[in-house]
Amino acid sequence: MQFDLERDLAEHHLLYFQRDPNVQSVSVLENEHYRWLKIGDVIHSVMDKSQPQRLVLPHLNPMMLALYYRPTVSNVLGLGLGGGALERYLLDRSEISLTSVELNPTIIDCYRNYFAIDDKPHNIVQADAQGYVTNATDIDLLLVDLFDHQSNPAFLSEPEFYQQCMQALTPNGLLVVNLLPVFDLQLYDIEDMLEELFDSQVLCFSVPGYINRILICSRQPLADIPFDQAFYKEITRLKLDLNFCILNR
Repeated sequence: MQFDLERDLAEHHLLYFQRDPNVQSVSVLENEHYRWLKIGDVIHSVMDKSQPQRLVLPHLNPMMLALYYRPTVSNVLGLGLGGGALERYLLDRSEISLTSVELNPTIIDCYRNYFAIDDKPHNIVQADAQGYVTNATDIDLLLVDLFDHQSNPAFLSEPEFYQQCMQALTPNGLLVVNLLPVFDLQLYDIEDMLEELFDSQVLCFSVPGYINRILICSRQPLADIPFDQAFYKEITRLKLDLNFCILNR
């Protein structure tokens, strides 16, 4: 059964609340099965308390298809931390070195106190993501998961930002972007921008009921997903659920 925000998070109690001048408020709530992070009125991250490394929100699963395309990634940079769902998933793999960049100290504290897996090494940097990426190098996988209130920051529509991301990647590196497009034209503009910059096709995934659009790109062409027995075996090994994901052509 697909996770349902309204059904599965209906009953809850408050663990933490902090007013924040940058994002209105930050709160942590939980029930018997889940713990989640709210920024303002928006749920940003959900953790399965019995399986903290599991990807609960369905749009996160296509983001981690990056490990299907690049199974040997070792150096991962995440721009945006939130409740750390992607981080917990990645830190379950001992071969990965992970750095997360988050500007808001309240969100960093919430992650460390309520969502982190204590025995996993994780480098967290309090910094502006746009500035940090300009000095990043040798990144195998770059995850862009940035939000400003209820949308993406404006620089996610600017070619200069993606140029810096591309320069931070290794020649075989992958860029994965979680977008909340206001309208379709914005999505198409960013897809076209990335295809021109990387000189390669951009994969775009969606999940019914969510406005998120997941973009995956690399300077090396990404093969078509075969949807054969070998693919499903690998997806099972990676513990990804793609049943509700749509690959948009």
